[in-house]
Amino acid sequence: MRKARFSRKWLGSILQIALLLSAFSGVGLAEQRNSVAEATNHVNAVDGHRMLAKEVRLSNVDAFEAQLRRDLPLGTSKADVEAYLAQLNIRHAYVGPHNAYQAVIDDIGMRQGFQASLDIWVSLDADEKVKEIRLHVQYL
Repeated sequence: MRKARFSRKWLGSILQIALLLSAFSGVGLAEQRNSVAEATNHVNAVDGHRMLAKEVRLSNVDAFEAQLRRDLPLGTSKADVEAYLAQLNIRHAYVGPHNAYQAVIDDIGMRQGFQASLDIWVSLDADEKVKEIRLHVQYL
């Protein structure tokens, strides 16, 4: 919950700065609100912040999966999948023969002496839209 308060406070500060800048720069309030809305696009309603790849741990894989399914619903385009994975700094590659993206988040924790990573498959249909998302924790 502390992160959510910090994020809201931070976003409030951005809005105040944007309002001040609009008074001096001649940029309209509507344009400033749009840029603030774009900046807050990364904030989700659950905990106030979108989880990046470096933040995924064994303890929050379920929350990350929920975020992934919410952000990439069935029917999402191939280009949007590519952009989303790149935006979250998730190592990924398009696997043509399977018409899918394979992604991996390394070093999400340890269990019984084994290093854990999260394997992600985003399968696309013939129209190159998301048809399935699978996640699997791999121990090495």
